[in-house]
Amino acid sequence: MDAIFLRELIIFLGVCAIFIGTVPMFLRGHSTDPIETAVEAATATASAAEIAGAATAGASIGGAAQVRASRKRKARARDAAKKKS
Repeated sequence: MDAIFLRELIIFLGVCAIFIGTVPMFLRGHSTDPIETAVEAATATASAAEIAGAATAGASIGGAAQVRASRKRKARARDAAKKKS
């Protein structure tokens, strides 16, 4: 076999491997979550724990301090929970 033929055969097989590897993912609708979503989910979980801890601390002091999460934060946590399901 010729060296040029082998080089072209390797390039052709590489292109075929990329095609076979990516097209089925596109057909299935495969998608990955951006890193921001994972970070927000982790932050939402941590902030929910902090809010719960602060609420119990406020309740033990006298209940005067009421801790509420913002609507945006609640919506993000709800969306993250939906994506996990």
